[in-house]
Amino acid sequence: MTILLLSLVSPAHAFCGAYVGDVDSTPKNGASRIAIAREGRSTTLTMFNDVDGDYESFGLLVPIPELIGEDDVRRIDRALLDKAAAYSAPRLVAYTCDDFYPLEHEDSGLGGTSSSGGCGGPDLQFSADASLESGGSTADTGGVTVWEQFDLGEYTVFVLSAGGSAGLSGWLDDNGFTVPDSTGPVLQEYIDRGDYFLALRVDLDRAPDDGFLSPLQFSYSSPQWTLPIRLGATSSTGLQDLTLFLLTPPEDGRVGISNYPESKLADDECMVEGSDIDAYYEEKLEEATGLPSTPGALGGRTGLSWVTEYSWTGGTCDPCTSGGPLTPDEATGLGIQGHYGFHFTRLHLRYTPDAVGEDIALYTTGIVDNDQVRYIQHVAELESDLPLCTGVVPDFPGTCFTADWWGEKAQGNVDEEVALSERAAGCAGAAFLLLVPALVSARRRR
Repeated sequence: MTILLLSLVSPAHAFCGAYVGDVDSTPKNGASRIAIAREGRSTTLTMFNDVDGDYESFGLLVPIPELIGEDDVRRIDRALLDKAAAYSAPRLVAYTCDDFYPLEHEDSGLGGTSSSGGCGGPDLQFSADASLESGGSTADTGGVTVWEQFDLGEYTVFVLSAGGSAGLSGWLDDNGFTVPDSTGPVLQEYIDRGDYFLALRVDLDRAPDDGFLSPLQFSYSSPQWTLPIRLGATSSTGLQDLTLFLLTPPEDGRVGISNYPESKLADDECMVEGSDIDAYYEEKLEEATGLPSTPGALGGRTGLSWVTEYSWTGGTCDPCTSGGPLTPDEATGLGIQGHYGFHFTRLHLRYTPDAVGEDIALYTTGIVDNDQVRYIQHVAELESDLPLCTGVVPDFPGTCFTADWWGEKAQGNVDEEVALSERAAGCAGAAFLLLVPALVSARRRR
């Protein structure tokens, strides 16, 4: 698998931070996203990165496993990445007593409403006034063959192959790029296994003015499903933060990483105070991965860790964010054919460069269970039904069985047995255990 290797004139500070929160949140600078659609050997990768920094232009270097042409590379609408992020983001939901104990049982059901770097890269500096050499299709320049050259929005794209890292570094240097010596051995490994490279010149005068580059998508075929992050790690001195959106055929189920350990988030499906979960979720993510959101807070910590934030079949959702489900057309725009549906997995990775010993190996698990990270807005009356995220059990937990509820029951507006049985049916698959009117201790499972 191929991944972006970012290079800036300013020091490579990595992409730090993550897109979390409710659906109305805007992407934060420092967030990097990659969408990958995988069907058999066919792979479509979409990369989306910010351009936060004090510079006028820079270059990108991307290894790819096979020779591709202009028809295989395209820009896509950023709205597709925004939709994928919103659709799968950790979310805050709100429930009321009516969701659990409806007075009019025919309207019952647990409906719930929503309230709601990439991979770093070498410090590949680019001289803005340099004249890039091409020589046209299949031109050999110092051991480097330029197979394709074309413009695509703010990108000037070169498809290259090289006989050795020295020749590739020399070509880049001759054309205004500066590659750190530390990248040579890893570049050589990619060359030895037969990889090609995309060298991308970015003209910020033609880029969007919102702090992000246009999402760049390219397709290729490869028997291996890997994400080569080592090249970026050779020169990065900071913390890497990456969100992956992975689309696979529905029967393939959720995607995992086979060669690095998965971390588990502390309990969600619990009640939190307030309506903004960004800070709270960041705290839980740091606990799970052992790494903070900013390099300055590392304090000597190192490692690579990842969590699963979303896994769902068919683009449906429960509860959905305000943007609604991910449609088949949107999934197709991200590279999956979707003729028979798709499974969507969202993984969140954090790592420090010294923890990267090998490229990431992705695999499908066949697990089709739906799973998501969500928190519930605190409602005092639901304390007998839902745990608090603090882990504290109130001495006198609130309950939906108030005097008003019993009054309605006395007037015949609610049948207790029917309400409770319909509550259980509404939570089928959620596995609530109800003890009335005592404390409910079972946690809703996804």
